[in-house]
Amino acid sequence: RILFREINYCSFAIYGSILANSAMKIAMRETIRARTFESASTAMTQLLHLVCDAVIELDADLKITEHVPKFAAMVSFGAATDPVKGIPFQSYMATDDDKSYFENRILASTCIATGVQPGV
Repeated sequence: RILFREINYCSFAIYGSILANSAMKIAMRETIRARTFESASTAMTQLLHLVCDAVIELDADLKITEHVPKFAAMVSFGAATDPVKGIPFQSYMATDDDKSYFENRILASTCIATGVQPGV
């Protein structure tokens, strides 16, 4: 009876160790994946800064996430540069057709990237 109890305890300890090991492996894989993505994103951003006059980042609502002085100067034609952070990117487009086209293209590319259909 005592031997059976000890075997059960050892089995639970071994099983717990296997689960902990698996969880640690998964966590490490996710950490490595996140760091790899972050490195690739940083490299892409640096490349964009090399070849573009101004680089902006948009949030999920298509608003500019940070003030970018170069972009602000471009859209104000070099005049006093009001902060552009939080402004919808579409507000800098000339026509409603341009705004609609941009929004549709962003939606389509997001659906392709995520595999999610619009309205689902």
